[in-house]
Amino acid sequence: GSEKSAAEQCAIWCDQPEMMQRLATASKDYLDHFGFGFVMFINGYNAEQVLATMTDRLHNDLETERKIVRNELAKINRTRLERMLGPEGGFDNWV
Repeated sequence: GSEKSAAEQCAIWCDQPEMMQRLATASKDYLDHFGFGFVMFINGYNAEQVLATMTDRLHNDLETERKIVRNELAKINRTRLERMLGPEGGFDNWV
């Protein structure tokens, strides 16, 4: 619910309205198919790559997709922790 979380969730942008519409349609198809929203660690990916990944993942069975989502969430959380801890990282930063 934070602003940073909202920014992460909307990080894919393309100046082509038709691409944004294709992403919106694929996202709805994904939600309808699996019953939960599409999750992907998108750092470094463009809109076309995200759309291709989403389209490919629609072919997965539910259990396979849940495993993929867990892995994607782990990547997202790892990045958040790295940002929170800074370049030094480690337990000493928490004390």
